Amino acid sequence: MRVAVAFLFLHAFAAAAAAQTAPANQPVHRLYDSLNTLRPDPATSYQILPDHRIELRRGDAKLSFDQGQLFFFAPLGGQISGIVFAGRGHILVLPRDTIEKQQLARFLGAPILDQDFASAYLRFTDSTAADLLHQLQGAGLKPQTDAVAAARWEPVVAHLNPSQSLRIVSGTLVASPQPYFYANLDGIASGPFDFLLDPLRPEPFLLGQGRKINDAGFYDVWASYKLPDSVPYPLDFHALGYAIDTSILADHSLDATATIKLRAAGVGDRLLVFTLSRALSIESVTASDSQPLEFFQNQGLTTQERTTRGNDYLLVALPKAVSRDREFSLRFHYRGNIIDDAGNDVLFVGARESWYPHLGDASDFANYELTMRWPRKLRLIATGTKLDEREDGDFRIGHWKTD
Repeated sequence: MRVAVAFLFLHAFAAAAAAQTAPANQPVHRLYDSLNTLRPDPATSYQILPDHRIELRRGDAKLSFDQGQLFFFAPLGGQISGIVFAGRGHILVLPRDTIEKQQLARFLGAPILDQDFASAYLRFTDSTAADLLHQLQGAGLKPQTDAVAAARWEPVVAHLNPSQSLRIVSGTLVASPQPYFYANLDGIASGPFDFLLDPLRPEPFLLGQGRKINDAGFYDVWASYKLPDSVPYPLDFHALGYAIDTSILADHSLDATATIKLRAAGVGDRLLVFTLSRALSIESVTASDSQPLEFFQNQGLTTQERTTRGNDYLLVALPKAVSRDREFSLRFHYRGNIIDDAGNDVLFVGARESWYPHLGDASDFANYELTMRWPRKLRLIATGTKLDEREDGDFRIGHWKTD
């Protein structure tokens, strides 16, 4: 399957987690920035030889680091969350399902992934650091200092850190931390690809590769499936109603506010995840008492990526967990242009599924109330029951409601 690139590591986001949770009211962006600046520690260089047998088993995958140089990331809060490796390694994956084997064969020409890699970037919140240190020490290896080799990783780490830092931060906002593991491997035959193991995804095990076709970004999903011990993560919040007030300006750009009424299921998470077109920029997110809330949107993306990758995930951090069945509201203010010209005086919304912040999956239904303001020369068609429409200078204002 080839899918338009979304934010892969936030897919069906319920967040993998670090070993501890962030205290309430701690600035989440400060933790994100700290994780983002982490780099390989020059004093943790390990030279691995073929007879050392350093390997990891994660899900249906076995990664081995056969010969080369390995660095651990500098710790943050006593936790090591990453390593980098250059040399010769190997990954072997034997998918359990026939369909997944066929899918893998479509991209790789074989029903298994059996490939050497020249380098690896790993981020994790599981026991990876401890597992590797135990094996390295068991092999009699001691860390050396190599500042030159560590510095060569700077551009790679700077590029890959933002998305992974966001995943680790999000894990501090969930009530039930789960181990998370990600590897970006530079395959000798295939080029760079991803291996992800996240128990909180609907399909925890994933192999895939980002590609560009005619300057458009796509993501090839080589394999994605559940593991035998997969347990679905419960939804902690449900949207009860959306009140969306939208102005379509003369240049067809959009300026809108959305007030979303929510109910907490009582799991205890502080993280809410919304989908929203990347062409729309969030100006602010506020609670019902007008308190500004921390949020993440398009973190770590270039301007070109923001315009070519389609939908994004908008993460909102509550200052503290909300008690079971409590109802509350969030207000979003956002701007941008998601209206395209189809010709013959027809304009259409290119991001029909995400022109407003939408919580959760599509099966979580809610009530909608839309107030639309648009140039008078245009006729606007919208879903729902039209309650009224009137003129206001050079604009028209309409009101729709959907149960």
